[in-house]
Amino acid sequence: VFRAGSGDARPAEDDLRAARAAADDAGVREKLDALLAGLEEAAERCGGGPPEDPSRLTAVEPSGSGAAQKRVYDFSAAVQLRDWVATPAPDAVRAGWGAGCADGRLRLANAALAFAVEPEVPSGIVVQVAALPPGAGPFRVLLGGYACELRAGGECVLLAPDGRELRAGRVQGLQSGQPFSVDLRLVDRSVSAAIAGQPALTVERGPEAAWGPTGVACSAADIRRIEVTGRPERGAAERVQAWREWRAGLDAHPGTLPPADLAAPEGLARWQRPADGSWRAESGGFRAVPEAGAATEARIAAPRNARFRFEYCVHSGKAIRLRGRDGSAAAVDWVLPADRPGEWRGADVVVFEGCAFLRIDAVLLVRSGQFPDVAGEGAFVLAVEDAEVSFRGASLQALSASPDADVPAFPWGDPRPGAGRAVRPPTPEGWTELFDQRSLANFVKRDRVSVSAGEGAIVVEGGDLLTSKSWKSVEIEIDFSLDGPGQLSTGLRGSWFAKDEVPAGAHRLQMRVAGDRAEAVVDGRTLAAIPWSPSASGTAKIRVEGTTARVTSVRWRGIAEPETQPEKPPDRPPGVGENPQPDKPPPHKPPPNKPPPNKPPGPGPKPR
Repeated sequence: VFRAGSGDARPAEDDLRAARAAADDAGVREKLDALLAGLEEAAERCGGGPPEDPSRLTAVEPSGSGAAQKRVYDFSAAVQLRDWVATPAPDAVRAGWGAGCADGRLRLANAALAFAVEPEVPSGIVVQVAALPPGAGPFRVLLGGYACELRAGGECVLLAPDGRELRAGRVQGLQSGQPFSVDLRLVDRSVSAAIAGQPALTVERGPEAAWGPTGVACSAADIRRIEVTGRPERGAAERVQAWREWRAGLDAHPGTLPPADLAAPEGLARWQRPADGSWRAESGGFRAVPEAGAATEARIAAPRNARFRFEYCVHSGKAIRLRGRDGSAAAVDWVLPADRPGEWRGADVVVFEGCAFLRIDAVLLVRSGQFPDVAGEGAFVLAVEDAEVSFRGASLQALSASPDADVPAFPWGDPRPGAGRAVRPPTPEGWTELFDQRSLANFVKRDRVSVSAGEGAIVVEGGDLLTSKSWKSVEIEIDFSLDGPGQLSTGLRGSWFAKDEVPAGAHRLQMRVAGDRAEAVVDGRTLAAIPWSPSASGTAKIRVEGTTARVTSVRWRGIAEPETQPEKPPDRPPGVGENPQPDKPPPHKPPPNKPPPNKPPGPGPKPR
């Protein structure tokens, strides 16, 4: 009896695979395949711990509520990595990288590890470090994009989300290999960091919102514990839950085919490999053995939406890459972790429409440094340079998706320090923000309109962006940038009303409609009006032609309907428009400057 996905399961799994490779009888191979498939499915669900509940995070000590809500990770089991997303450092191809649990610690090398849900301000993160090895590079703790960076010699620097140095200080008496803690906190107008229990380094921050990763980034560290405090960003937990449930149901999509075994003889024959002997057949797979300093690769053709699974074992070297949709505009590239030589690791990659993600050992989500956000068709490629690596147990599964498939937005941004979404100012009081920087939840889905979670922007490539909400009278502000000069059209209440040329760069569009009047202004300049045929109420929309627009904010506020006044006759000089006409004197009145005529005699006095 063993737990699927744990170290106890490895010997049994290896025995099953060896028996499968040696079996001659088709019925025996079929039964062994079923056992291996069941073991793999159980390992995915368990990951060395309890089954994953997609509706909650897996912190071992969730407590508190509201702004005081706290999640604690002691990294006693690999399952705790499910709440984090990793990205290798830029030099990880040569130096190698890794992020995993071992001996009750998080071991991080040449990588950034970001929390799944960004906490709202006020928030905090406490990282307890067991040790930094001698010669380790800068160690960063991140919170909402802000960072506390510990450098050589005990120098400590507070950094803004855009990388600016806000304030510097020094930590006294901190020795290499000594345990310490970093306590980083964000409040409304300040950010502070306390290291090793010494007085906090505090600096006032601007009014900008905290947008960016929360976690750690370093070249090498052993971490005992991480505490994240604060209310999750509005809607963030729901996005993570929706994405996890969607991911768990991939195999149930109508039209999805069973996985094809690429480790069987007929499956191995589908691989395209060089004939120079750099790929040698092994039991159920290959071993890549390029010449010293050389590179080699093997590729397998794949459909537009696919799931590719395999195991790999690094014997020597560091540079192991996995490419998806190779040769298309949607190509994506990962560096596989190589921090456990001699150990078999599992890799599970999915490319689905504009989304691509990789999981290692069924728990650690790895984000590529690229954000395709578009779909394409291309091969999966295993690339090895100056390293010796074995691959086995590969399978490829075609995933089905209807043209209007509701694919949840990838809920994580770029976890690398200083990368990803731009810092967006807070929404002004009285306004309502429509764009959550991750999805098209408040917009009508159209062709050539997508969300780049890495940039925190709606990308409009020659298409129309429409709100799903309608108004009668409203003010709308849109912050956007254009990659090049282009034409911008604006519409309200179901009809276009302005169109004009707009140069490349960042801009702010202001639209206003009240009654029968509508206007659009970009950076203080009124756009040229076109005939407008509005309905009683309707959506807001923009169209971009000739370039690509990146929209970072769409906000609105209601305005009062203009009052309808009763019609008032126009002012006019006395006598104008009155009857009789001025050239005809009124009856019984003499013309000007003429004495009145003599009156005829009356009947005389009455008799007494």
